[in-house]
Amino acid sequence: MRWDLGELRRQVERLFGEEQLRTVNQALRTIGNRREFSRFHYNEARLRMEEVVEGRADFELTAALLGAFDTDERQFSTSRFQAYAHTVACVHNMHSVADNMVHFAYFALGANLRPEARISNERDITWPKVSKKLAAGPIKQGLSALLDDPGFTYLAAVSNHSKHRSIIEVGYSVNFGSEEVEHGLRFSPFSYDGIAYPPTWVRPTLVNEYQRQEGLILTIGNAINDELRAQH
Repeated sequence: MRWDLGELRRQVERLFGEEQLRTVNQALRTIGNRREFSRFHYNEARLRMEEVVEGRADFELTAALLGAFDTDERQFSTSRFQAYAHTVACVHNMHSVADNMVHFAYFALGANLRPEARISNERDITWPKVSKKLAAGPIKQGLSALLDDPGFTYLAAVSNHSKHRSIIEVGYSVNFGSEEVEHGLRFSPFSYDGIAYPPTWVRPTLVNEYQRQEGLILTIGNAINDELRAQH
């Protein structure tokens, strides 16, 4: 699926003018940047751990965690901490993309220019309030799917707990309990907003959510293009 950003910009300018287009362009830049930030931090986390465990046999992984193969230049604990930092940054950026998409939709549709849809306090441009201003249809459905999915709920819990209370620890774990040894970065268990979350592997969690967001961003963007094109 593709999203014609050129058409989006032409339609916004046609309907709402240059100043509105500048606001929409800033939102688009931010969404694009946050996607790149997320990808960068995820890859850096992966690379930091590959540097210290790649090529190790399964029976050597526990020893690696304990620093048995550390050198002056390469310490497992240092690589793990750097991977932890990149993972937290990835989570925060992926979480923020959803808020950015709500702001983008609000301004791209010109809601701030219509008295019946305008939200006077910019801090209140949040999904619960914006959703009440949107008519039923593919844009509202797409944003609902983006924000109401269990994968995003988990990501938001990690992000909000880390931002407001304490950072969720990210360790490197080895699981010998399955037929194939599992190992990698893993979020520690935590509770947030009355829900208990178990230990969760970082890689499938972030990869699956990134890919899910990617498809929905394109779906929402194309739906906004369709809506603007239909307005005269």
